[in-house]
Amino acid sequence: MNNNEFENSVQTPGNAAGVNTEKKTGGRGWQITRLSPSKGPSLRYGVSLPYGGTTEQMSRFLVFINGRTEWIEKYAHVPVDLQLEDDIGFLTWDHRGQGASGGERAFIEDYDSYSEDSRHIIHKIIKKKPYIVIAHSMGGLIALHATMKGMIKPDALVLSSPLLRLPDKPVPEIFARPIANVLGRIPAAMRVSSGAGAFTKGPFEGNALTSDHDRYEFIKANPYPLGGVKFGWLKATFDAIDFVNDPENLKKMITPVLILTGSDERVVDPTGIQSWIQKAADHTKAKIEFDVIHGARHELFSETPAYYQKAIDLVRQFID
Repeated sequence: MNNNEFENSVQTPGNAAGVNTEKKTGGRGWQITRLSPSKGPSLRYGVSLPYGGTTEQMSRFLVFINGRTEWIEKYAHVPVDLQLEDDIGFLTWDHRGQGASGGERAFIEDYDSYSEDSRHIIHKIIKKKPYIVIAHSMGGLIALHATMKGMIKPDALVLSSPLLRLPDKPVPEIFARPIANVLGRIPAAMRVSSGAGAFTKGPFEGNALTSDHDRYEFIKANPYPLGGVKFGWLKATFDAIDFVNDPENLKKMITPVLILTGSDERVVDPTGIQSWIQKAADHTKAKIEFDVIHGARHELFSETPAYYQKAIDLVRQFID
């Protein structure tokens, strides 16, 4: 890895001053740098490794695919709390158009771009070593899309609050789909914000993301604000949801999947998750597990300790 940037400290809710994280991260540090594919924008990615370790010394990896509006440092605590062995690397990145990666902000023409970025980074860093993917929200849809397309080949998928149906607010899906289908094809309109997706504008009380005040403030202080979703992104998301629900695509699915959601989910439509699980049960031979964390909201990895630890325990049990 070309270490253009090495960080012994990361910004987390309990680390606002960016203090040295050697003790807080259980002997792990972060290498954060950029990758410039031959096609597409430059991508900022990060690898969490034991201090003194290199990617070449790792025998396997956990790959974390984050969601819309998210960035590397938001999940800096996850590899530590998973208590990863010293031969396991943790890889994540900022999607094109968000975080500190290149690309047009908040815009995507199709999920093939997200999937190709995933393939490229995984191939570059992990090469042919085994890996498991953990993905949150929009990342869950990307992970399924890329896996079904054969662009990535994880040993297993863990999907946290996956985006498998868009919420009916502010516009019900019956109207949002045809609107996005039309406007998402018009160059002048596809880059116009729909006004949806602003989940951090309000106060902590009643927010849909997390019941942990400190983590909500940390998410709200995103150093890479994105703005509302654009009609081009909406159309691409509807298309990707249709793709991963297609019975013919599900028949090719052989990767074991664990899906985790909170019982107080208000960001994605949970009926989409239930529908996908039923279709997967009907059309794939892959092992599908489903757990609901009662009381938790959308951000399972940014929740209060009780809910968060439950999510971590379920992930550990599954990947072990």
